[in-house]
Amino acid sequence: MMNKRGIEISRLPTLKPWLDEMINKANHILNALLRLRKQQLMTKELDEERIFDVSKIRKRKRPKFEGKCHSCHTSETPEWRRGPNGARTLCNACGLNYAKLAKMTEYRDDTAMK
Repeated sequence: MMNKRGIEISRLPTLKPWLDEMINKANHILNALLRLRKQQLMTKELDEERIFDVSKIRKRKRPKFEGKCHSCHTSETPEWRRGPNGARTLCNACGLNYAKLAKMTEYRDDTAMK
């Protein structure tokens, strides 16, 4: 005799231990997966805490240079350049002009020696 699903009723007592074993294995696997997921979440939280802690640490930055150009006396420039008085003494425009003049003077001195 068969039930609605096509399983013989006489075989049900022999299938019960097999079904119980399958259910136990499925529960064991499910519990293992739940433990892994819990570990992943804990690891993720720890990583996020470390990232947060690192972001709190401020890096030392070079203090903003607050000088004036020795040539034109401007205090704002995209870049400070080396001049006759040393590093960061000329604004960008004056520094480029000074470098060009210094190169021309050097070239003139070299050609005069020959």
